[in-house]
Amino acid sequence: MFKGIVQEVWKLELVGERKTQKQVIFVKEDKEEYPQSAAFTFIGKSTEYLTHINVWDEVEVKFNLNSTEYNGKRYNNVNGYSCVVTKKAPEVEEQLF
Repeated sequence: MFKGIVQEVWKLELVGERKTQKQVIFVKEDKEEYPQSAAFTFIGKSTEYLTHINVWDEVEVKFNLNSTEYNGKRYNNVNGYSCVVTKKAPEVEEQLF
């Protein structure tokens, strides 16, 4: 499990011949010294976990690591399968001048 603050939420994409849903979030740990960060890819039905996720929300992400080979090269994937908001981002009021 990875705990941190959402830095980016990418737009939902449709990929492949079957038009599978894919969405990525970028999360960074809330530590002062040596914070870790990761981009988590959610595919298919797991994208439903991201419908109410916003930038600056604190979340807990459950994920699997996967490595694939293509044309003699290895690629690592961090596939999320659950994302729970532990603390919503503070509301920011726009100030009109």
